[in-house]
Amino acid sequence: MQALDIFHLRIPFLFPVRHSLAVRECSESFVVRVKTESGLSGYGEGTPRGYVTGESISGNITFFEKSLVPMLAGHVFPDWLSVRQFLGALSVQDDALRNPSAVCALEIALLDAAGKSWRQSISEIIGLECKQRHLTYSAVVSLLPLDKFEAFLHMVKQKEMKFLKLKVGNESDLARLALARNILESDVDIRVDANCAWGAEEAIRKIEEMKRYGISAVEQPVAKEDFRGLKKVTESVDVPIIADESLCSVADAGRLAEMRACGLFDIRLSKCGGFLNAAKILQTGKEAGIKALLGCHVGETGILSAAGRHFAQCFDELVYIEGSFSSLLLKEDIIQEDLLFGKGGIAPSLKGPGLGITVREDVLKRYAAQQISFQKL
Repeated sequence: MQALDIFHLRIPFLFPVRHSLAVRECSESFVVRVKTESGLSGYGEGTPRGYVTGESISGNITFFEKSLVPMLAGHVFPDWLSVRQFLGALSVQDDALRNPSAVCALEIALLDAAGKSWRQSISEIIGLECKQRHLTYSAVVSLLPLDKFEAFLHMVKQKEMKFLKLKVGNESDLARLALARNILESDVDIRVDANCAWGAEEAIRKIEEMKRYGISAVEQPVAKEDFRGLKKVTESVDVPIIADESLCSVADAGRLAEMRACGLFDIRLSKCGGFLNAAKILQTGKEAGIKALLGCHVGETGILSAAGRHFAQCFDELVYIEGSFSSLLLKEDIIQEDLLFGKGGIAPSLKGPGLGITVREDVLKRYAAQQISFQKL
């Protein structure tokens, strides 16, 4: 490995995004670029969210400086198998478990570089079987004012989306659900995401009220650390409960599965520490009869969108797929390709080498609030 660069990105949103835990007006992520001795560049991305994993961009950068860069120094990758072995060893380290976004970004960057070097997709490098198929993405609506919310629903209807996730957690929940069902009728699968808004008893009451609108699932109704509350809600209602903020690691997945605390896992690559850990979490759920969906963090660029699509191509069992929102939300994306899904939420599969995308270096540098470089690794 010749060099590694970290770009702290702040790309303005086209509109604010609100949910129970945060309001965001720009992306808050970082991109890792690794350069090989042959001159190839691989790119990865992390989106640390303090209220989910306890991470910060400054903390992730420190982790790179003190741990990841020294691990890479002098490391030679003679073949794709050596890349897989390095990532496997990295994914289980204690420090790595506390910095999943950093691990995710480095993992994707190394896989992208390896894929370009050996002319394979990142799923092939990591040993997953990629099914070349079309995917169906969900629309996601934040806590918008009713007038803007209604306009968004009409766009969802016009685009013939099949799946919709609504953010909930305030006094207008039922009014917005009623409006959504009125406009979209019974044609669209509607699930809700509370982002830790309620206690267990309140969640049970709220869910019972929402059932009349035909919701298909409820995501993270209680605080992330309240596993017992999550289990109580799961046992008390007949609507599937999704664990999101409560699910950040393979250990979390094991605990949730053992407690039977939820019906679905929300797997996000950055939150869960990349491909390897995400695949382990999916398998843990599968063995316990817990289904899974692929989620995304607000503000992901095309790098994580591409990585998420590669992951989704490998697993037919994903109930829902989120992501590829970049051109709908970001003022400008940093990749050349447009990965936005089309009518019905349908998107084609991606092929390699690597991620199969082209990063626009000029845009990357334009929105970089900070760049840190490590040379001659």
